[in-house]
Amino acid sequence: MKTTTSLNPLHLAFTLIEVMVVLSIVSLLGIMAWRGVAGLETLKVRHLEFEEKTQLLQNSIHQWRIDLQDVYYFNKQMDLPQGALWNGQLFKLVRQGLNADQQWVLRVVGWTLRQNDGTLYWMRWQSPDIVDKINLQKFWSLVDDWSKSATQELRQYEVALLPLQSWQLYFRTESDAGWANALSSTQQNLNLTKPGLPQAVRLNITTDAKFTHQGTYIVDWLNPLSVKLRQ
Repeated sequence: MKTTTSLNPLHLAFTLIEVMVVLSIVSLLGIMAWRGVAGLETLKVRHLEFEEKTQLLQNSIHQWRIDLQDVYYFNKQMDLPQGALWNGQLFKLVRQGLNADQQWVLRVVGWTLRQNDGTLYWMRWQSPDIVDKINLQKFWSLVDDWSKSATQELRQYEVALLPLQSWQLYFRTESDAGWANALSSTQQNLNLTKPGLPQAVRLNITTDAKFTHQGTYIVDWLNPLSVKLRQ
């Protein structure tokens, strides 16, 4: 028995309903694929933001440590800024370093918490390279002005680092039983390289609630020239 195949075009074409079903399925797959791509893009942006904020936090803390590590001390008889100073609002210091020509220079550095575009930021200020006594005393005074009411001229030396809720410093000396609030310490004017003065500095910062890494961080720095602290 032979079977015959109809060559009638009506039997070879798709019906309108079949075409509409196929188009609906293709559209649905397209929407799902687009949502998947959009989701991946959003995840990528969040991941990059997370990495950026992580790097910002690490770099800020690293810069804090470097500044303390490079504190420069003058003989008191020279009537020059001594080590570092904390007044409850501003932490300022004189640090040494190499300039672009690999020559040793001094820089005045200040750290404070201040409003910037409506948000409290941990701010760092650094003077230009200093090679003479006059400019050293000048910028040692100007950093105080910057912490209180920064002019546009002074703000050119500042960098807004982390959005913070608060920060506090604690000192520890050989005679201390433990960490003491910096403002209640007997030594507010820190000479970080002389025995009998604070051997260690503890930084306590609380980041802003909207910051990716919201929380409280404690950073301890030990004077490398100090004797071993009591346990």
